[in-house]
Amino acid sequence: MVEELSEFSAGQFETVSQLLGSSVSLQIALAVLVVGLIIIVTVYRKFSSWIQTQKFSYTRPHISRFARTAMLAFFAIGLVSSVNAYIQAFELFDEQATTLTDELSPSQTFAKILNTINILVIGYTISHLIPVALNKREKTILERDDFENWKELKGFKDDDGDLFHKIFKWVPPKILPEDLTKEEFEKNIQTKEGLNFLENYRTSKGVAIGSYEKLVSDPFEEWKKAVRKKYEQYFNDCISGNNQSGRKLVPGTKPQEIYSIDESFIDLEGLPFDLIAHMQSLRRRVRRWTGVPVCVGIGGTKVLAKLANRIAKKYSKFNGVFDIDALPDDRYKRLLRSVEVGDLWGIGRQGAKKLSRVNINSSYDFYKADIGIIETLLGVNGKRVYQELRGHSCVSIECIPPTKRQIVSSRSFGADLTDFDELNQALTILTRKAVNKLNHHKLSATTLTVFIYTNPHKKDKPCVHLSKTVGMTTAIQDESLLIPLTARILKLLYEPGHSFYKGGIVLGNLVKNYRQQDLFSMNQDSQLETDSYNKSNPIRSINRRFNESVKYASEVGNDRWQSRAGFRSNRYTTSWNELLLV
Repeated sequence: MVEELSEFSAGQFETVSQLLGSSVSLQIALAVLVVGLIIIVTVYRKFSSWIQTQKFSYTRPHISRFARTAMLAFFAIGLVSSVNAYIQAFELFDEQATTLTDELSPSQTFAKILNTINILVIGYTISHLIPVALNKREKTILERDDFENWKELKGFKDDDGDLFHKIFKWVPPKILPEDLTKEEFEKNIQTKEGLNFLENYRTSKGVAIGSYEKLVSDPFEEWKKAVRKKYEQYFNDCISGNNQSGRKLVPGTKPQEIYSIDESFIDLEGLPFDLIAHMQSLRRRVRRWTGVPVCVGIGGTKVLAKLANRIAKKYSKFNGVFDIDALPDDRYKRLLRSVEVGDLWGIGRQGAKKLSRVNINSSYDFYKADIGIIETLLGVNGKRVYQELRGHSCVSIECIPPTKRQIVSSRSFGADLTDFDELNQALTILTRKAVNKLNHHKLSATTLTVFIYTNPHKKDKPCVHLSKTVGMTTAIQDESLLIPLTARILKLLYEPGHSFYKGGIVLGNLVKNYRQQDLFSMNQDSQLETDSYNKSNPIRSINRRFNESVKYASEVGNDRWQSRAGFRSNRYTTSWNELLLV
């Protein structure tokens, strides 16, 4: 790079080194300019990171992008102009008497350099502001389309109140519709229900009647204010923890998906530092703070990141961190040859068995296989893994986990149970645990499955598997209803003479926690249902505060079902009675 710059022509100077050597003042000015630009870039990065954590970065994204882009140009042009003005005002360059030659003096040369930098900064700024403006124009068109759809549907379900009729007023037609008699029309106009009927009325040709007049000067702006208010409320729910995940989301942070209790995915795109060095530092910090060794896999997709994590664990020479994207193509293919296809994330043992039938045994065989064969054998998920292995991201990071479809609460008993009351005690406690999870996620269940079975490992006795699923007409999240229902189903299942080894319940077809009316119920406001719903909430509150102090009668028994834990180590961090004594 130095040799290339030294050969660069600078006016009457043959090289840049000659230009810099022509004046000590020029060298000082260039040094000040370079240091100033470095400081500006550092400050700009801090400013950009700060602005991404602010609320208006999400409520006014175009203003945020414009501010981040324009601020860099403002700082740079300000620095260059200040340096130029300072030089001209204080005559920093000691120049000889002006000659009649066409040669440029050092001050004139430096002024040209400053002007060139200004032009480059302005060009850079304009090239980045134009996409912002075009994106804003496109978003405005999409907003207008959304407004028209909202107007056609007469409001969205998540509107705050009847927003549509706060902006528009329906005006009855002056000419009588041909499908209505004059008496019907005049009768409907007199009542609110009748006006609502006429507003939604369609003629035999499917044409609406009447028209709408504006109640505000600019309906589109009023709608945008309401939508902005709605998304501000959504933003506040995200940062306060009042959301589906229950976690407080921090603005400006990189998306993170907590995949399991000891594993997570983090988006590293756009980070301005060396990822390997940073992850090594992060790994040492986790080990120093918690004593837990961790490994980091870096890849362009989730499948590649999982594969890189496996390599980092397996080979100690990588010191716990491996970037699979840094491998050349030939080494990457050699790596795939050494990995069995069943070890790929998303394939598993059953998928590997299907692939082995068509001679796909290694990850490289999977990599070079025809995508049609993969989709036929493994479906859409296999196709996604195939694309991700080739570097095309198909599985996005889920910051908020998807809604659970079912909740399973089961346990292998500490001893084989033969008595009904012992089984009922076990399933009652397991049902309460499942209901606690159900209420924690603010969900309700529409099906309940109860299952019990004998030990399948005892060859001298046949394995008996008993289960029954019951559907509910309305979604339930109340333990005072689910626990008795579990006992009734168990009574239908129970067969004397068998020694049951394991049991549990499954709450399925989960939906959002709201009380839907039963269309087939004769009494919609059943006092019994209302009382049980109101009683279960205080019981759950007391049990959360006083460690399950309130119990159902069926929970009391000999506790033979409890798992044996004779070889369990002390729970120093979760049990007061097992704290380490010094």
